[in-house]
Amino acid sequence: MSTILWKLVGAVALLCSVAVSSAQTTSGKVAQIPTTFKTKLKASKLRIVVPTWIPKGFKLVKSNVVQEKEMFMRDVHLRYEKPGTKSSFFVQFASDGIGDPFFDLPNGDTLEATGTEIGKNSVIGAFEMEYVTKKPYLMWHITWYELKQKGYPKYVLVAGENIAISDGKKIIESLSWLK
Repeated sequence: MSTILWKLVGAVALLCSVAVSSAQTTSGKVAQIPTTFKTKLKASKLRIVVPTWIPKGFKLVKSNVVQEKEMFMRDVHLRYEKPGTKSSFFVQFASDGIGDPFFDLPNGDTLEATGTEIGKNSVIGAFEMEYVTKKPYLMWHITWYELKQKGYPKYVLVAGENIAISDGKKIIESLSWLK
C-alpha cells in the first residue's frame, strides 16, 4: 500500500476510536450531577459511570464521596427518588469490602429473585439484572460489575425499588463514563 493510503487508514481508525470514546462519556447533565460533586470526584482521583437515561420525574437526592486515606477504600454513592412516591434507585461504587446485594424487606427478611433480565452496556458489558415481583414488592439490581479501568473505584452496583423492570434495565444500559 502507498504511504498516503496508510495515512488515510490511520486517520479513519483514529476517528473511529474518538467516536467510540465520546459515545461512552457524558457531561452528567441527565444524571443531574452538580459541578461541586464533579470537583470532589476529580480531587479524589475517582472516575465513575452515571446514567444517561433516567425515568421521568426522578431527582438526584444524594451524591456522596466517602473520603478514605487509602484510594481503594473510597466509595461513591448516587441516590435518585421520584418525589411523592416510594420509587427510588441508586448507583454505588466500591473497590474493596463489598458484599452481595440482597432484596431486603423492612422487617429484616430477604426475598429470593423471581426473575432475571439480560442486557448489555458499553462500559460493563453483558449483565444480568435480578428482580423480585412479589406483591407488594418490586425490586431489581445488578450485583457488582467490574469497571475495567486502571483507577478507582473498581466496581459498580445499581439497584431500584418500585420502578418498572424495563426502566431499571434502561438505566443500567445507559451507564456512561462521567467526563
